[in-house]
Amino acid sequence: MDYKEIKSYEDACKALGVAPISEQAFNAFPKSDRANLMAYYKLTVITRAINDGWQPNWSDRDEEKYEPYYFTNSAGLSSAPTHPVPTNAYAPIGSRLCFRDYDRVLYAVHTFDDLYKAYFFPEKYQETEDAAEKETEQEAGQRAATVESEKGDTFRNRMNEVIIKHLFPVIDSENNNDTGCVFLASKKDVKTEEGKQNANLIAIYGNGEAVVNSIRALMREKGEAGDLYREAQKKELVEKLLSNILK
Repeated sequence: MDYKEIKSYEDACKALGVAPISEQAFNAFPKSDRANLMAYYKLTVITRAINDGWQPNWSDRDEEKYEPYYFTNSAGLSSAPTHPVPTNAYAPIGSRLCFRDYDRVLYAVHTFDDLYKAYFFPEKYQETEDAAEKETEQEAGQRAATVESEKGDTFRNRMNEVIIKHLFPVIDSENNNDTGCVFLASKKDVKTEEGKQNANLIAIYGNGEAVVNSIRALMREKGEAGDLYREAQKKELVEKLLSNILK
């Protein structure tokens, strides 16, 4: 069975020849832990199915192993594949969730994004689940009236897709540990329920020293990019000063 045919937990169970576990089995645990434990179990089965029998050899440091990692930004939780682990893992997770190659981990984070979010951030996931249970038909109508406020998330999602599909692979293709980048995308005056605000997406990837050196160069630059940095710095200082005065 081609791993790209695995599009659900049930598909993974079918590929492995095991019966899906009943979600009622997790009712024995506290409600706050159920989403995390259920997500971990399902991801364990899914990872085995996608790996098609491959298991990581942790005694072999030269064997490439891939894990997904998630980073937080103003949009919430975003995902991206790692470099080979263990040398460059940004957010180490259980070895059962380790993949044999880059393509498989990329497929997993795209296809099972909700499960990874429930595993990494069960509190946030549970909050969403609880809110959905309490939502009435009237609230659903109100949500439909605020579709405009979701444009910011659409923008961030598209930028995140660009990063994962185009930017990270370019860095990985360099085949060294000296490459890094900072990606900043911003859209101003996005309408939300709280008013207008910026929709921002910031991603830092690759070699930390290379990234730091680039940021230092930006701070010293005399051209337009440097001017923008200094303008942002001035605004930050003014806001801090006003905040202290108002206190």
